Amino acid sequence: MATSAELYQLSWVIEQLMADPRRVVQARWQLHMGQLVKYWDWGAGKLREARIAAMKRPTGHAAQ
Repeated sequence: MATSAELYQLSWVIEQLMADPRRVVQARWQLHMGQLVKYWDWGAGKLREARIAAMKRPTGHAAQ
């Protein structure tokens, strides 16, 4: 079982990865309209499947 300190470190690393504009651009390049994806639904507490129906145009520095 992980300690509180280990969970905090893991949480911090995940936040840093999610906020990195390069990773956001990389992830967007791999997504396509109509693609089937899986995501974690925190409200329901389970993994769900969905199909990409729309994508917003990138804005800000991440788009460059």
